Amino acid sequence: MNTLRNNATLTDIAEEKNNCLYCQSVGNFCFSFYHRTYYHCPSCDLIFASREEDAKTVIAYYRDLYFDNEAEDQTSGQRTNLYRHILDVLDDYKKPGSLLDVGCGCGYFLKEARERGWQVLGVDPSRKSIECAKLLIGDNVICGTLDDFPADRRFDVITLINVLDHTVDACRQLQKVQELLTPDGIVYLRFPNGSFHSFMMRLFTILSARQFIYSFLIFHEYALTPKAIKRCLGDMGYADIRVLNSHLTGGNFYPSDGTFATLVRNILRSLIWGFFKFLEKLSRGRWVWGPSLQVIARKGSGGFRA
Repeated sequence: MNTLRNNATLTDIAEEKNNCLYCQSVGNFCFSFYHRTYYHCPSCDLIFASREEDAKTVIAYYRDLYFDNEAEDQTSGQRTNLYRHILDVLDDYKKPGSLLDVGCGCGYFLKEARERGWQVLGVDPSRKSIECAKLLIGDNVICGTLDDFPADRRFDVITLINVLDHTVDACRQLQKVQELLTPDGIVYLRFPNGSFHSFMMRLFTILSARQFIYSFLIFHEYALTPKAIKRCLGDMGYADIRVLNSHLTGGNFYPSDGTFATLVRNILRSLIWGFFKFLEKLSRGRWVWGPSLQVIARKGSGGFRA
């Protein structure tokens, strides 16, 4: 009897539907991850979580608790080579000018950017992260969100590095970014590839081995796919949109502490990233299947297209 009840519950969950948070089309149940349920929109390809908390509750978590729970990956130094890679990418688009880093955390990316000649400013809702950032780069950081910026502020480049999928209103954030960019300004995004992580979730579920993959999968408010982010940016009038595989965290061949284990780990990361980059080039940009994506777009006309 218990088995029948469990099967009935799984069937009910699989038949659940929820309106897409972006285009309002009916999204189908995709998977469950820990305590959250995710749906997939067949129209815009967005994968989104069922919303239980309101925006104020989410922001309060990042303001008061996120640093204690998640700051180790910022302070460990493992992202340094990733930050340098991002700045190399930006060099292809812009000479150093004004740069705003949204979700700046402890300020390590801003430090690298300032050393390259950028005039930097960061914003983050985490109080403790901002305290650390001020010790690192001074008063070039603000505790808050994009909504705290006056309408007349403008930046040549705005970066959101592993931030967009955490927000409860990603599309409105991208619209605010466009308003804050200078004419011909650049937005740089990095986030987990929803196509990759959702595929791995479904694959290991079929293999009855989800427990082995859980710690490697990343799902927040959204799982953004290449198609979904192109649709969203295009609708908002962004131009020259490029979606590429991103370097993995610490993915360059530079051991951070000189140990053999770190050296091996970085080699493996480089090989994995190189494999997905090879597929990307082989397909002329059509196969973007790496674990993380980087997106570069130029400010366009602004506003939603009809």
